[in-house]
Amino acid sequence: MLTIESLVRIVKKPMGIIRIDDTKLSFVEINEALCLISGFSKADLMKLDPSVLLTEDRSVPPASELAQLRQRQYIRKEISIFSQNKSVVFFEVEAYRMDDGDERLLIVFAENICAKKWIEKQIERSPVLCSGILNSSNYVERFDVYFDPQLRSKAGFEHMSVFELIAAEDHPKIRQALDEVRLTRQTKELVLRTSRLAYFQQELELKMTMCPFFDGFGAIQEYGFVISQLQPYEETAEPSVKLKVIMAQKNISAQNLSEATGISAQTISKLRNGKIARPQLLTAQVIASELGVHVADIWTSTRK
Repeated sequence: MLTIESLVRIVKKPMGIIRIDDTKLSFVEINEALCLISGFSKADLMKLDPSVLLTEDRSVPPASELAQLRQRQYIRKEISIFSQNKSVVFFEVEAYRMDDGDERLLIVFAENICAKKWIEKQIERSPVLCSGILNSSNYVERFDVYFDPQLRSKAGFEHMSVFELIAAEDHPKIRQALDEVRLTRQTKELVLRTSRLAYFQQELELKMTMCPFFDGFGAIQEYGFVISQLQPYEETAEPSVKLKVIMAQKNISAQNLSEATGISAQTISKLRNGKIARPQLLTAQVIASELGVHVADIWTSTRK
């Protein structure tokens, strides 16, 4: 029979079981993943007050409050703690009340959100077109697009190696950058050439900023990155590609452009996928004006 304790040992996500007494909390079981992100050995972590995972205010014991949670209810919150190596780690914690007989228990799941918090700060500081997270094996764990919601579902970049997305000529550059930020623990900005991306139908040049993030023992856990610029690597005569790239640069989606210009979303979609190669002059003028470019920057010819 699968017990709660054995479940903790087989779950890969950082996880622990906490016993609720009248005035205090104590760990019953923790898994290796929780040790890795905290930087504590299992023996040392078992000795700690589990309140560090549940509250920022260490002076207020949460035991009595948590005991009032009904069976299978849960709380979710963001907290920060100091890992064993004295670095600040941001967590999103979910704690579920799961009693076992007479014991009052919490099952706690923790997620390291340092990379997510860093990305949020980059977005606050300056315009960002895309962002994402690479795991320690250089595979894309997360990819978010801000200039066109439809692209996220079409791109399918999650679970792809970063080397599949970057042109072979720039593989040495990205390897060197990954090694450098891992060793220096500092952010790095670089310009890269992509592989031929299906959505844009060509290679792009992008400006990327990346930042390394480590587990509690100092080993690389993941890299956060943001993309602030996109442009064609080579000149293209294809109006649909030009339109997509300019819309990405201006951080405007097809729906936003439709609402701003009064041109139907269907027409804009056909212009972007090449089904309409020569729009009517007025349509071209309205779109170009909204994007802040000349008609000739997108279309070499139009219809009257």
